[in-house]
Amino acid sequence: MAKSMTKHPVSIADTLKQAWQDLRADHPHMRIRDAAATLGVSEAELLATDCGNRVTRLREHWPALLGAVGTLGPVMALTRNAFAVHETTGLYEDIRPCGDAILIDGHHIALCLLVGIWHSGFAVTEE
Repeated sequence: MAKSMTKHPVSIADTLKQAWQDLRADHPHMRIRDAAATLGVSEAELLATDCGNRVTRLREHWPALLGAVGTLGPVMALTRNAFAVHETTGLYEDIRPCGDAILIDGHHIALCLLVGIWHSGFAVTEE
């Protein structure tokens, strides 16, 4: 008697992960914001598909987390909206809370992060 094999349903996350991989293969320089819009999902949803590999979901204790960023060496900060993208790389040297914000000053970096409205964060390792 032959054993029957149980098929495992493909999850929505697996389907999204495959769609993003296919899109990146066809458009290797596409930014994640544009990929998310093309696929009809959020950037966070795309990043979450790669957790455990090159993406790590961060816990929501932003002051402690950002306080430790200074130990990493140069870090890129990226800010964007529908009209502009601003990237800068530098050292997070002076990190201090200021109400719902965190102020960061350092070599080539000056940021005011409104962490009181953040709901998720990811660390992404790229070559």
